[in-house]
Amino acid sequence: MNKEFFCPGPVNIEESVKKEIINLSSHRSKEFISILEECYHNTLKLFNIDNYNDKNGDSFFSALFLTGSGTLAIESMIYSYLKYKKVLILSNGFFGERWYDMIKNYSSNFKYLKFEWNNEFDYSLIESELENNYDILFFVHHETSTTMINDIEILNNICKKKNTNIVIDAVSSVGIYNIDLKKYDMIIGLGFSSNKCIGSYPGLSIVVFKTYDLKNMSKNISYLNLYNYYEYMKIFQTPYTPCIQNFYAYNLSLKNILNKNYNVKSYYDDLMLYFKQKLLEKNLVPVLKKNQCNWVINILYENPNYIYNKLYNENIIIYKCKNSLQDIAIQIALFNKTNKDIDKLVRLL
Repeated sequence: MNKEFFCPGPVNIEESVKKEIINLSSHRSKEFISILEECYHNTLKLFNIDNYNDKNGDSFFSALFLTGSGTLAIESMIYSYLKYKKVLILSNGFFGERWYDMIKNYSSNFKYLKFEWNNEFDYSLIESELENNYDILFFVHHETSTTMINDIEILNNICKKKNTNIVIDAVSSVGIYNIDLKKYDMIIGLGFSSNKCIGSYPGLSIVVFKTYDLKNMSKNISYLNLYNYYEYMKIFQTPYTPCIQNFYAYNLSLKNILNKNYNVKSYYDDLMLYFKQKLLEKNLVPVLKKNQCNWVINILYENPNYIYNKLYNENIIIYKCKNSLQDIAIQIALFNKTNKDIDKLVRLL
């Protein structure tokens, strides 16, 4: 029997996208080049930057595709770019801590501002610290471990005053949250994956980065080096054999997002509100009091292991929380869900 996912990745995949995964071709074929070109332009459309060119006609941003999880997208930006810059890293959860641990492998030219889990960033402290002339502010947009959404707009405005560029982990937000790179004009790079809010299969990681900076990256040969991907993307090819079939599914998922006749973020805002109302009827409350993401939520629960097992026996998969939350809360995601799906889940809770 098929499992039903109420977790933030893998997610429930639409039937039309499932059918695309059977497609396979050579990554040097005309067919694949055509699909890759579509993926490239549809990805840029997602950020309002397709046909966004400089005075020489060159695209301000490029989209690059690597075979791996969202972690690969983030590490490739650290390896290719951040290790050469003075970086201020922000953390208020597990993934911010992961990127701190990772950047230590490559660089010592950074400062780490660690905030407590479930606490929002102290924006005054960040603004004050940026007086020390950092090249890059690096943070997680949606911190999945706590389910908190960090405020891009506030940080973009602070960085504009301090002339500091931004690189973000957008793994758990792209596809639901609108990240307009014309509006958030201090962002020069972000990474995400195909299996979260994009609604496709795991295995494809995507980096969107300022073309100017890609051109000036080191040319050393490494699977992580974004310059290599950029050079091949100019002719819509990849430097290494990619997960070919995932491009077909990813491209259709992008089309589904771009062609929706309703506001995706508003849909999930309403769905999360409905879910929280239903939880209150069961005397269940969220861990977060503010800045709650609209599609993943941590809920205080007395016996997490009991409900994991109970739901698993009903072919429903939810995630365990991380670290200090693992014994007191459960995590539930609502991607591709409806009010009817929520009603079923809440009855089991």
